[in-house]
Amino acid sequence: MDNFSTGFKIKTAANLLKRQINNAVLKSGDMTALHCWIIGCLYESRDGLFQRDIEQKFNIRRSTATQILKVMEKNGLISKERVSRDRRLKKLLLTPKAVKMHETALEEIMAIEARMLSGISAGELEVFDRVLGKIVQNLQG
Repeated sequence: MDNFSTGFKIKTAANLLKRQINNAVLKSGDMTALHCWIIGCLYESRDGLFQRDIEQKFNIRRSTATQILKVMEKNGLISKERVSRDRRLKKLLLTPKAVKMHETALEEIMAIEARMLSGISAGELEVFDRVLGKIVQNLQG
């Protein structure tokens, strides 16, 4: 177990965070934590993003992104708009329903984030961020 302790801790933290965010965003409507993060990216973009942007940002496969976005479209959270320069491309846009849900969920998520980082100094957080970035790079390479 000692050989897997770092990975196990990361997985445990990710599970706890996902569970808490799922509970928070479910109060805001019919979406999951990943839906909420995707909505957050689209909310910040305002001009819309493409599926490949979501795949890269969240490090998910094309098939996974396709399924997630289909559910989000079915639930009225996003719409797809064809791009004039390339008819094959579809820009992802938030619906008014998703904007309202995002704004409601954001307060809950910020509270979770504050609780998660409670007692952690800026220096510790900087080191953690750097180390976690290296872990991600090592796993991608």
